[in-house]
Formats: sequence, C-alpha cells, structure tokens
Amino acid sequence: MENLRNHVDIKIVNSNKTNKIRKLVASPLFSRYAIFTNDMAGIDMQKSKLLLNKPVFVGMTILDNRRILMYDYYYNVLKKIWLKVRALVHRHRQPSA
Repeated sequence: MENLRNHVDIKIVNSNKTNKIRKLVASPLFSRYAIFTNDMAGIDMQKSKLLLNKPVFVGMTILDNRRILMYDYYYNVLKKIWLKVRALVHRHRQPSA
C-alpha cells in the first residue's frame, strides 16, 4: 500500500543562493540534503500539506478479514481433514498382533 506520509518535496538550489538554503534548512519540514555538484544541492523537505485521498483503512480491513478467513479455514476445514488422515495413517502403521 502506498503511504502518502512518506512523500517528500525536493528543492534543487544553487550554492550562490545562500539565503534560500538557510531558509530551507531552518524550516521544520527539512529532513536531509544531498550535494550533486559544487554548485548544486538538493534539499529534501517533508510535505507541508498532506491530502489523504487513499483509503488506507480499507486496505487494513481487507488484510484483517483475509487473516480471519485463513485461520477459520485452517482450524475448521484443514485441521479436521489432517486429523482424519493422521488417524488413518497411524492405524495402518501399527503392527497387527
């Protein structure tokens, strides 16, 4: 699932714009920087506005329901079959007296 909170803004700045660099680095949205060349750097910023338009809760509900169905199938169907097969195999493996 896509996590919208992990999206970032990358500002590319020249080294001659020191005021802009200082302003971006002092911002609470600043996360890190990367120097590309001697004259150019990239500054990673967190998003200032976050639009949650993806239904994350629906995805989690689907995963939870799938887990419940798998547990139900295992314990109510497969385990009963496995117990019958195991009893049948166990009965045939016992030496007859």
